[in-house]
Amino acid sequence: MKSGTLYRHKLSGAIFIQDGDAFRKRFIDKNDWDLIEHGMGHLAGSYGLAVKLVSSDRGTVRTWSVKNLRENFVKICES
Repeated sequence: MKSGTLYRHKLSGAIFIQDGDAFRKRFIDKNDWDLIEHGMGHLAGSYGLAVKLVSSDRGTVRTWSVKNLRENFVKICES
């Protein structure tokens, strides 16, 4: 998981390029917003490794958890 690694999305076939190395991120889902709204935001979310992927077609950047990356992408070439 190095910067510049190429991935192909399993369903769409779109190509993505990893931007930077893996980093630690706090992931918040819709269930965590209830905790945040009631003043318990420090208990909300979960931490995990993430990577930023840039779409080679559109140039958009999206952050993916490593878990979702492994489920949805195939590594083409590691830089």
